[in-house]
Amino acid sequence: MNEISTEVITHKLKIKWENPKYITNKQAEFVFNQLMDKNTKMVTWINTQNKTYIQRYKTDVELIALDDETKDIEDLLYLSWLSEQQKENVRQIIADRKTKGQKTDKNTVQYIINKKFNS
Repeated sequence: MNEISTEVITHKLKIKWENPKYITNKQAEFVFNQLMDKNTKMVTWINTQNKTYIQRYKTDVELIALDDETKDIEDLLYLSWLSEQQKENVRQIIADRKTKGQKTDKNTVQYIINKKFNS
């Protein structure tokens, strides 16, 4: 995969009452260190793109490592120009394809992105 960004998506950050966020290893380390710090009760997630932050109790935050297939799919979505709703639609199409036993490799995902959303 030719990377436009040097950062690869490696984790899913689930925050109660928020949509899941797919994050890089560097961001995951930042969150993980906060989760492991016994002196704090809160986790702060900083979004440098829109200069906002989210602060939640540790019990409301879950950090999940992605498998290789999911990493590839999320990297393609991250590098695409799709809106968050369109990305969620692609994730749903991929989930439906998985339940039907159809292909969900990188080429298939790229085809779905190009055909359905970049027409």
